[in-house]
Amino acid sequence: MVTKKNPAPVTVKIGAETYTMHLGIAALIYLEKAIGVPVAELKDVLDKPKLEHVRELVAALLVEHHPQSRIADITLGLSAALGRVANVTADPAEQARLANRLIDAIGLEATMDIVGKAMEASPHFFADGTEAAAA
Repeated sequence: MVTKKNPAPVTVKIGAETYTMHLGIAALIYLEKAIGVPVAELKDVLDKPKLEHVRELVAALLVEHHPQSRIADITLGLSAALGRVANVTADPAEQARLANRLIDAIGLEATMDIVGKAMEASPHFFADGTEAAAA
């Protein structure tokens, strides 16, 4: 079995905000649902992505650390007050808005570089984009 040496998330700083992007299971599930193809077929879609796919991929990379939801702040605040961990489901429209803002702030070329770094760092994909097989 091949394992990643550095499966660390990728961070992007825009102004005072730092965004953590990670291609973990949560991101893959979000991406499958958003694009409508199984994870095994994602490489084919991402080889020549539409802009919509780039946005959905960025939204997916942000979903674990930055889930966007209209109720997220209320839920997280209440969870902290009760000493419990919140399970916030990202709202696809809100997640897309965050991805749009990030892409517009850094540009498409830089976005694609960051996406590549996130895929390289993912424990689920090899540097060439192929899916890691379980041993």
